[in-house]
Amino acid sequence: MRQAVVAILFVMVSLLSAFAADLPHRLTLAQCLKMAEKEQPDLAAARALILSTQQEIQIAKAGYRPHLDSGTSYTWQSYNYAGTPGTPPKLVTEFSNWESMSSAPYYYLGMNLSQTIYDFGLTRGSVRRGEADFDAAQQNYQRVHDLVYLNVRQAY
Repeated sequence: MRQAVVAILFVMVSLLSAFAADLPHRLTLAQCLKMAEKEQPDLAAARALILSTQQEIQIAKAGYRPHLDSGTSYTWQSYNYAGTPGTPPKLVTEFSNWESMSSAPYYYLGMNLSQTIYDFGLTRGSVRRGEADFDAAQQNYQRVHDLVYLNVRQAY
């Protein structure tokens, strides 16, 4: 009988300890704040906005650098002269010389290097606007960060 009671107590203690192991442990405020910093979607959006405005500044500064453009084209053209409708036959005979109807390919390759000398402040204004957007994004991040921390502290 005594062994049965000990066995039942052992089973009950085992079940209680297993149940207690499944219970979540209490988090500290610092752990909650760190988790919110990492997982909060509003903070992630604010960080992404900061990165986006940094790239906008780089794009605006590209106006200060020279631009290199290139292009190619290909056409197939015949050597013969074909008069437009209404061309007198005499001119057609004069210019065509009854050349053969052979054709040849023409390849074109071109490059263009350009540098803006003065754009009446457009590039400078774009850079300043980008910097102002960056400052606004940083302030927005700080506001969202403070709001998230406040919400975590109130919920804790």
